[in-house]
Amino acid sequence: MAGVYPVKVVCCILPHPPSSYYHQLQEKDEEYLKAAIQEVCGRYPSYGYLRVTAQVRRAGWRINRKRVYKLMSENGTLGQNRPQKRQMTNNEHPFPCYPDLAQELVIENPDQVGVADISYIRRGGVHLPGYAHGRVHLLHS
Repeated sequence: MAGVYPVKVVCCILPHPPSSYYHQLQEKDEEYLKAAIQEVCGRYPSYGYLRVTAQVRRAGWRINRKRVYKLMSENGTLGQNRPQKRQMTNNEHPFPCYPDLAQELVIENPDQVGVADISYIRRGGVHLPGYAHGRVHLLHS
């Protein structure tokens, strides 16, 4: 019927969108893509899925990062997430540390003591280099 009538008319009569008539199925090159991902993972074993996606795209593939993630997890090449190391304050510095004045204070009322840590706040500018260290205690009466 498409040779006799326009596609739009035929699709209006049949409950079928015109885009489905023009749509051509494309075979996915999953095996070639998996081989390309395996090759990148073999060359760069520390790369995660984002870097692997960038490398595969440089090789000429049009691929989404989510698809690379899916294929890497299916192949077992995704790897493990390393826990982030927390940045802790380094107390081994040559600057003076001030004593904690509120440690021996008996607190009787709410909002009697406020404590703020001002460690490593840059003070001054070009003329006064250095850092302020210690704690500030706000004592209310």
